[in-house]
Amino acid sequence: MYLKSAIDRGDVGEMRNAARAVTGHFRDNEYAIDHFCAPPFHPNGNAWRTWLSQVVTEDVTPELRMQALKLVPTLNV
Repeated sequence: MYLKSAIDRGDVGEMRNAARAVTGHFRDNEYAIDHFCAPPFHPNGNAWRTWLSQVVTEDVTPELRMQALKLVPTLNV
């Protein structure tokens, strides 16, 4: 998955592009992200929605990357 790879590499531009792609894909049904998360589905989906929104709209900080590294194991892809 492009998002996981971008997070692993830590490239800010790649992370932002991947976050934009995921956000765009789920634009019409953002809650479908829950289906790609491990249980608890909705809380993990909420964490990803928050992270994606921050990466798309704000500067990607080292803290945001660390959050993503902690979130990656919650993905079921």
